[in-house]
Amino acid sequence: MSRRLAWMTAILVLALGLQSYNEGAKAPELPLHDFVEYWAAGQLLARGNNPYDLMEMDRLLKQAGREEASIPRRNPPWTLPLVLPLGWLEVRTGRLLWLGLNLLALVVAADLLWRVYQGSDTVRLLAVVLALAFVPSVSALIVGQISPLLLLGAAGFLWFISQEQEFEAGVVSTLLPIKPHMSYLFWMALLVWAVGTRRWKLLVGGALTGVTLTLIAAAFRPSILTDYWQTAQTPPAGNGPLELSFLLRLRMESPSFAWQYVLLLGLVWLGWYGWHHRIDWNWPRQMPWLLLVSALTAVYDARLFDLVVLLVPLLDVAARISQLPFQATSASPEQVRRTWRLAGGALAVYLLVFAAGLARMLAPSPIQHLHYIWITPVTLLAYLGLDLALRSRYSHLPRT
Repeated sequence: MSRRLAWMTAILVLALGLQSYNEGAKAPELPLHDFVEYWAAGQLLARGNNPYDLMEMDRLLKQAGREEASIPRRNPPWTLPLVLPLGWLEVRTGRLLWLGLNLLALVVAADLLWRVYQGSDTVRLLAVVLALAFVPSVSALIVGQISPLLLLGAAGFLWFISQEQEFEAGVVSTLLPIKPHMSYLFWMALLVWAVGTRRWKLLVGGALTGVTLTLIAAAFRPSILTDYWQTAQTPPAGNGPLELSFLLRLRMESPSFAWQYVLLLGLVWLGWYGWHHRIDWNWPRQMPWLLLVSALTAVYDARLFDLVVLLVPLLDVAARISQLPFQATSASPEQVRRTWRLAGGALAVYLLVFAAGLARMLAPSPIQHLHYIWITPVTLLAYLGLDLALRSRYSHLPRT
């Protein structure tokens, strides 16, 4: 069912995109929001200009009808080929196709995660419903962000690793560093694990893909690495953070960006966690924790739409719950009651995040983004509790 939905989404978006090229046809007037910055980066790169140049970016934004100034983009050079096709599209047509790409990424990622975590086939469509209704997903689709591709990278990596296709896992993992701060612990763990277990195909797949994509960007802009390095030296905008490092900066009453690096203590956690699981390391088990702690300790701005990667722990729990007995015909009445209590608790947490997050989206305020800072720690604590409950009470169930 989810595969059919993915194909339907792809065909619908392709048909609308082709229709917008017909004589006299116009693409739907979708809000541009953040998308216009990706479109401008594609336009600049396609012309051989610096896609990190804020002045050139602002000029294109104004042409597209947005008065708000852009902020420094920290997407690495190897991610630029993903937005390069936008350089040959009209902004409204590009927005429509970008929305379709993000929808498709969410649908495919949700379905892959459901299969990786061995969710029940009878409710397989639930994965797509949970993914599309997740507030960070809604935010990403509304503003035209690139973050759903991070989720696709995580899901694709887990799928190929579970199929023992290491080269392909390395290739698709290059989607995760689109926003490196949201998965930095994953990269540390991956490097140590791959070298320690001699998974050279995985490393070659990732390195070859990254180099190829960078060379594509460099073919249009030979100085792209220098451009990126200069941008990386610029302190990030601090108007929408969701990470603990922002609270630390507020507590220290210092505007210095350097204080945020104190939260690289996440690496200390990784050292402890990696050592503890050095014998039984399992990527489907460990990936939720790596993404949760990365999001919690991100060293610079993490926004609501970036938290779409938290769908990995969410769908892990949902898939495991779907394997539990919900009817007395397959289990004792007490087991059924436990299942319903567990499912009810998980649903309550999901609805809390959904309702509170959506309320803030519909009622913006000057500190709107600060109101979302609780989502990651609440998700982490809920995942910890549900994971412990599932492992202690239902250890007989298959666990990836």
